[in-house]
Amino acid sequence: MIEPIRWWREGCMRVRDSIGLNLSPLFLRVMLGVTFMWAGAGKFLAEHTYTPEQAAILAQMGVIGDGSSVPVDPGAGEQSDGSDAAPQADESQPTAAALTGKRVLGLAIIIHHAANPGFDEDGAERMPLWPAQLATGKRPVYLAYAAGIVELVAGLAMIIGLFTRLGALSLAGVMGSAMWLTQIGPAVQAGGATLGFLPTWGAFETNALGQPVWMPLLWQFSLFAASLAVFFLGAGGLSLDRIIFGRGPAPARPASGEQDS
Repeated sequence: MIEPIRWWREGCMRVRDSIGLNLSPLFLRVMLGVTFMWAGAGKFLAEHTYTPEQAAILAQMGVIGDGSSVPVDPGAGEQSDGSDAAPQADESQPTAAALTGKRVLGLAIIIHHAANPGFDEDGAERMPLWPAQLATGKRPVYLAYAAGIVELVAGLAMIIGLFTRLGALSLAGVMGSAMWLTQIGPAVQAGGATLGFLPTWGAFETNALGQPVWMPLLWQFSLFAASLAVFFLGAGGLSLDRIIFGRGPAPARPASGEQDS
């Protein structure tokens, strides 16, 4: 009587483990794939209006006035009377007019500012958040495009479950960089960060729009953690990885004598 009960119990445990090891990665993969494909597509398809100061930075990178560069729409600046922007223009820059360009250029500007943080109120130079060697010339633009392509390609890899671990590790790197450039790095740079690396916001503080200020960082951290989870779990059974590469080596089962003990 004991043997059938033990067989039934072991069978239920195997079914439970199989469902957990196959469906859990699938849910994570679908969530990551949809999120990052949407984010990557937005970088290339959506447009953003950049200020004259940002346009000057893009001009320094060589993405304005070059037919082979990223297309922009200088006509966006014609809607303004220019009374405020004109006195602030730097004649040494190729342009000082507001313009509309692909959203991916915003990431290039973030990289530029991270490598060139300027000075604080006391005149002390701020800590750079990005290597200066990776922010010269068009390198910020190349890195921004690379991030968008990684999001698209790795997001697709998550959906179909092909080269899943490599895609998950790539997405974890993208989100780790995003957290550093937009949240953790600026907090460390400002000094007095909570626990040495977190922003000094209140637990339930909101911004001017009434949105929780912690929401972007927590969302980035969730995507970072989910990407690492898929990296360690693998694609699961419902994936092209399983079809092409087969099942990995099964874990060693204890001997019958060890089970009885």
